[in-house]
Amino acid sequence: VSTRYVAPIYGYYSISIMSETAKVLGNDEDAQYYAKMSENMKTAIQKGVLDKKGNMPADLMGAYAMPIYYGLVPEDLMKKFAENLVRKIEENNGCLDVGFLGMPILQDVLCQIGRRDLAYDLLFNEKAPSWLYEVKHGATTIWESWFALDEDGTPFISEIYGMTFCMSLNHYAFGCVDDWIFRNVNGINYVE
Repeated sequence: VSTRYVAPIYGYYSISIMSETAKVLGNDEDAQYYAKMSENMKTAIQKGVLDKKGNMPADLMGAYAMPIYYGLVPEDLMKKFAENLVRKIEENNGCLDVGFLGMPILQDVLCQIGRRDLAYDLLFNEKAPSWLYEVKHGATTIWESWFALDEDGTPFISEIYGMTFCMSLNHYAFGCVDDWIFRNVNGINYVE
């Protein structure tokens, strides 16, 4: 189900970056071409991915955060998207349900919709899945999976194609929250 929104959203984002890059490089014709293409993609996403009631194909935090973050939500649906994101956090008892693509943007989106309080609640939550759950269970690095270790400290092990796998206990993807902490908690940000 996530392929119905992840690929189009990142396709749009990639083409938008192409337009900005062409502009910086002084390639005005390319900048206009990619700008037009990204606008067409935005329209297609708004008509074909976001439904008219403000729902996404998957009812997940990241599914609501991504269109908000990338500026794809029409103004008339913004309130509903924000409500859906907050609802998902509440339904998940203040725990995370995002993966590698939703994590880097979730905290920023919560601030954008005026729910900085929820961003902090997620940061300081100690229940699984959360960052402090890992710390409470002895983590000194960020795990690859929110559930790399069970409550009793047993590693999560899976078998695929006859091979046994264990989740890494040193994986940056969910650690990207440090960027948000630097900018929003510490107040350290770049100047354009």
